[in-house]
Amino acid sequence: MALYEFVIPIYKNEYTNYAKLCDSKADPTKKEEAVKLIKQKYSSTFEKMYIDLMDAGKAFADENKLNVNWGN
Repeated sequence: MALYEFVIPIYKNEYTNYAKLCDSKADPTKKEEAVKLIKQKYSSTFEKMYIDLMDAGKAFADENKLNVNWGN
């Protein structure tokens, strides 16, 4: 739930603004800068939260003897 609550505002704000740049056929440099800023601002927190979520899911699957394909 925490990961979902983290990303929703980012999608509603930064990614919506990026989509508007794309829709208006903005200068590619502006679009690249928008993506770069999103990555700089959020990627490390997202990655940590994602890894924590996957680790919790794997532990749950192991504890409950669930056969899960994690895609690796």
